[in-house]
Amino acid sequence: KLKPPLLHYQLTWSRLKQTFAPALILLVIVNINASIPRKTARLHQSDHYLYFRVFDNTSFVNRFGVAHFFLRDIADILVPERGNPKDYEAIEEYFAKYPKLHEGNGYTGLFEGKNLVFIVAESFDEMALDDQLTPNIMRLKKEGISFDNHFVPVYPRTTCDTEFIYNTGLIPSIKDGPTCYMFNGNSYSQSLPMLFKKKGYLAQAFHNNYKEFYTRHLVYKGLGYDALYGQHELGLSEEDIRYDSLFFEKGKDRILPDQTPFMSFVLTLSGHSPYETTNLAVKAHLSRVKAHFNGQAMDEDILKYIASQIEVDLLVGKLLEELEERGLLEDTVIIFTTDHYPYTLNKKAYEKYRGVEEGYLKMKGPLIIWGSGVEPQSIQRLTSSFDVLPTVANLFNLDINYTYYVGHDVFDRHHQELVLFKDYAWFDGQNYVKDGHLKAGSMTREEVERMSERVNLIYEINRKILQVNYFKLKE
Repeated sequence: KLKPPLLHYQLTWSRLKQTFAPALILLVIVNINASIPRKTARLHQSDHYLYFRVFDNTSFVNRFGVAHFFLRDIADILVPERGNPKDYEAIEEYFAKYPKLHEGNGYTGLFEGKNLVFIVAESFDEMALDDQLTPNIMRLKKEGISFDNHFVPVYPRTTCDTEFIYNTGLIPSIKDGPTCYMFNGNSYSQSLPMLFKKKGYLAQAFHNNYKEFYTRHLVYKGLGYDALYGQHELGLSEEDIRYDSLFFEKGKDRILPDQTPFMSFVLTLSGHSPYETTNLAVKAHLSRVKAHFNGQAMDEDILKYIASQIEVDLLVGKLLEELEERGLLEDTVIIFTTDHYPYTLNKKAYEKYRGVEEGYLKMKGPLIIWGSGVEPQSIQRLTSSFDVLPTVANLFNLDINYTYYVGHDVFDRHHQELVLFKDYAWFDGQNYVKDGHLKAGSMTREEVERMSERVNLIYEINRKILQVNYFKLKE
């Protein structure tokens, strides 16, 4: 009598051995035989480090295969790495060994006591800047301090991670899962809102989308904000949230509260993909953009993208008008920047229009600091998202220990030009190094190793800070 065919895969010990034995054998071989560099600078060149850190998924799959990638994923889920008391001690030792010197400068306290509206424009790229299409943002750029060699590196969870960088000055989680999920119970006594609150500010955050997205309601509580207002708190419908101008209109009384001084962190949404007419912001402004570029050979994808960014300019215009009407224009500073470049935009169209193909160079983005009475100027030195918090702290004369942060006050003479990326690569304005190898620039091998050793230590310490919830323990 024939047995009925099996309708599903039966998990037996034999099959388990066949499936996982090769991966387990490789794990042992890698651990025993891999060449482990003696110098920290060469750490990321080793198979051992790649296998156990999985800092770059593509490199891991290329080196060990898909099966082993899934095995590492399962291992991380079953046995997640946690911080321990020794990690706390290592962080303390690091801060003691590498204190950040900071001296007062001509910009220290320039905005002391003034209000702050910090705008993070979704997917904003400077290719959207235009005197006619985005006159309000252009006004900020022309009248304010424009950082024209600024980088906004994209980390694994894009917007959520960039928000984290602006508010903490720390490196988001690369290896241990999304910062906004895995570490949403952490707290940060030295965050940007906490620094302002210590000066008596009301610190609030605002976003078009619902606040539970990316568990922001938990993350922002840990950051120390007095309140986070999202879609539902502001009474925005599913259609309303696509218009930044309407978002501001509904939230202006909270964004610009009667209580002063205040710090309002505003995260927009209209510039988010898709860059199609299904995006209501694109649909609303596409005809205007096409009319503006009439006769010019422009890719349709670029036109749609620019159309999506008109709404954030309208928000800035309404903000300026409202500040003037309320008599707050002289006493309010506006920071305008982005969360990341439009990486979902058609790659070929973007590279052709921008004239940039190298991935790390695409992350060059806007940073503008505008305030009444500020002398218009362009800053050419290399800056990144990590420099924003220390720079703002200096401008507002906040009580800050600069040692706790990855970046530097841009106006300090000790400022170090350095951009750190999610794949452990780094760029100093001249030299781009990835996986311990010089990809662009003229550094010697010894210089690359020396700098890489320092950079790798920064990554490791920042990982420990998240794992042990350092600033909570520090309290």
